[in-house]
Amino acid sequence: MNILSNLLTVQYDAALKSIVIENPAERAAETGFLPLVQIREETFAAMSFDECAEFLGSRLMLLMPAMREFYKEELERRRRS
Repeated sequence: MNILSNLLTVQYDAALKSIVIENPAERAAETGFLPLVQIREETFAAMSFDECAEFLGSRLMLLMPAMREFYKEELERRRRS
């Protein structure tokens, strides 16, 4: 299964003390399910609100095929530099 998706869930998991990004289709399959991204408290605690928002937003964008396609030229330029 392709882990990238235009439909993602983002939540704070109190048990993990982490922000987690999940693909709902992967969650439904429940075959060794792990979140796509887990941002632990020690990571975001060292960031300002704006830094954390930018960090989280960029990860979301990269997990969404539609956004990758929309920004493909810019992403390619960044890869080359």
